Amino acid sequence: MLDYPPESMFDDFILQEENECLLERIEDPDLEKLICRKIARLVMESIEKYKQGKATDVPAAFVGGYDSDSNTFAYVDYSQTPPEKIHEQLQEIVDIKVEENKIAPVGQTKIDKETNKESNTTGRCAEFHVVNKMLKLAHKKDNIRLTKAVRPKKKYKHREIKTESVDSLINSINSWEDLLKVCNLREIPYCSNCETMFRDINILEEE
Repeated sequence: MLDYPPESMFDDFILQEENECLLERIEDPDLEKLICRKIARLVMESIEKYKQGKATDVPAAFVGGYDSDSNTFAYVDYSQTPPEKIHEQLQEIVDIKVEENKIAPVGQTKIDKETNKESNTTGRCAEFHVVNKMLKLAHKKDNIRLTKAVRPKKKYKHREIKTESVDSLINSINSWEDLLKVCNLREIPYCSNCETMFRDINILEEE
């Protein structure tokens, strides 16, 4: 059994009749659909691991990425331990921001002197993992784009659905709006680390 809202919750669920892109910078509805379905599957796989006791919790955030030049490649990942091997271009971004005292080195946190709040651990974010993965797959840094970040709502963990129904639900997702509704997700802001590393090089989706 997967931790997923029961099918009865979707009796009034209406799919979009037109292929409309809701992610602002994606012009191809098929690419948006591909990314959203990949995120949906990763969310459900992660929750299945949690339900089976193979993970202590569901990841805090999920993000999709694509190549803006080709508009055909889609990658997804979630927040987790920083990658062991970081692509040299991403490491260069980190080093510059560390030198500017804006973020901590990978695997460490930074205390904001004004708010006294601790930052996220550098390198743990889903965004960091997607960018690292795409650079390793030879996508140009200037062409990498990320979706908004999403997080499962708490009540998601307490509902179940038969495993055989998962594919049909995933196949019902055609847009970002569908993804949020079907998977019971909410958008969350990019963390300060991601804003610092990626905003000025145009990787992040507009808020």
